[in-house]
Amino acid sequence: MSEENESDIENNQLEPFHKGELDFQTRVGSGSELVSMAKKAIHDYLPKVHQSFFSMLPMVFVAAEDKQQNIWASVLIGNPGFIKVDNKNSLTIHAKFIDIDPLANQLQSGNEMGLLGIQFETRRRNRVSAKISNISKSSISLEIKQCYGNCPKYIQRRHGQKLNPKDNEISTRFDTFNVNMQAFIDGVDSLFIASQHLDESKSKSNNSNNPINNRGVDSSHRGGMPGFVKMLNEKTLLIPDYLGNNFFNTMGNISLNPKTGIQFLDFENGHRVMLTGTSEIIWAEDQVLPFEGVDRMIKFTLDHGYYLKNSLPFTWDFKSYSPFSKAYAGENLE
Repeated sequence: MSEENESDIENNQLEPFHKGELDFQTRVGSGSELVSMAKKAIHDYLPKVHQSFFSMLPMVFVAAEDKQQNIWASVLIGNPGFIKVDNKNSLTIHAKFIDIDPLANQLQSGNEMGLLGIQFETRRRNRVSAKISNISKSSISLEIKQCYGNCPKYIQRRHGQKLNPKDNEISTRFDTFNVNMQAFIDGVDSLFIASQHLDESKSKSNNSNNPINNRGVDSSHRGGMPGFVKMLNEKTLLIPDYLGNNFFNTMGNISLNPKTGIQFLDFENGHRVMLTGTSEIIWAEDQVLPFEGVDRMIKFTLDHGYYLKNSLPFTWDFKSYSPFSKAYAGENLE
């Protein structure tokens, strides 16, 4: 939930949820009080504590759509301070996607972008939904649409260290998961997921020929003990939906729009895996799920992906699993 101080709270009357999120909340019985709570937690500006948080990050996880309308989860990296808060309604990221990233040279003004800031050392995270107001060869300026803080559930604690710049960044495209990729995914404890909402009714009512104006893109995190992502076959992954804040941003998006991006980090070696494809939500009431204590899961089908070798200037030393991840695996809380 939100981390801001009471002095930062403004009860602005923005509607925090779209139809997919509301329908999902109704199905799980979240209750109407969630909307009232969300109006206090979700802002259409950056509260001061979030301004400070983003300003000190060395990286930010990104969700965006490429020119072929594929959704990708990616990352932008710089020295702390590379995210400059211009004011509470806008910020500028002084970085660009590396050349081998599938989002390189794919964005333009007017595109939507989701941001997720995470400190692995402290398990803090905050997220932003924004629209690109200006883009250059070295920076991306964003207008804030929504901002709120997330609880630290399922974030594994790690300590990062910066590496020397690497000259041998290599991109390898794939359309199926080979044996090595399956083994890597079987061992992950974290992933980053990008999803997108498109308000078709608003597009039609406005007689708009440019529905991108009504899109919102969300960048989110999922975590669990190694093995929490299950490989169904060479094209399909199963991801449990563990108990969270009940906002259901990602799940609400997927329920209306199946396009999805997923990113895995090789924390120990500084590599990345980026996937784009489609997802569907499978409910425990409809079939038996391969996860304990889970009411639903995401079934992701790969369209294509990239293995980006040496694409991170960081590695991370593992410190501890989240107590919530351990609880789902049947271990006692810390």
